[in-house]
Amino acid sequence: MVALGAAEARKDMPPRTLPVDLSAYRDNAGTALPGVDIGPGLDGFGRSYPAEELGTVAGLLRTAPEAWGSGAPDNVACDGQRIELPAHLHVTGVIVLGSCTNGSFLDSLHLDDGDGGRQRVPVGLTDFLSARPVYGDRCHFTGSLLREHGRDIPGPRPRLYRHESRLDDALPCGALLLPVNPDMHIFGLWVRTTSIQQGVTAP
Repeated sequence: MVALGAAEARKDMPPRTLPVDLSAYRDNAGTALPGVDIGPGLDGFGRSYPAEELGTVAGLLRTAPEAWGSGAPDNVACDGQRIELPAHLHVTGVIVLGSCTNGSFLDSLHLDDGDGGRQRVPVGLTDFLSARPVYGDRCHFTGSLLREHGRDIPGPRPRLYRHESRLDDALPCGALLLPVNPDMHIFGLWVRTTSIQQGVTAP
């Protein structure tokens, strides 16, 4: 399996789905180009995805592919970050693109309505070296090899998983609170909403 092209992947998103801007929150480098040692990498042991194979994923996230693979942060290691939305929305679901390290985890993020109300939303992501999804997520990308401190490691094939949570009712939301689990890594995040508001760009 390989990643969908950026345009095809956006079409694969449900209607009225908005990308959440994670650029200010990315704090972990999990992709590496050949021969590039990015230090701790995705899992703290120097292991990473092959950056040169992730161009369509970067395109889906509206990130320049050349920005990945040299050690710059490309994902968010979840630690309870508060992610402000571009507008106050009524959210019907959440889509996460990412993976876990040191195991697979079922956790939760919270929708914050700005008035003291919070709604828990389950998020399950599978370990990046696991060949099969664990929590109802599905594989979005499979790399041809694992990279470790700049060296190509044949055999293990790192994967990115996509998890979607749907809500029974549309809930007001002005911000998202990520799980407190640094072994859960988010590359992309989207919210499903009842309407696309003026000034808010859909994928």
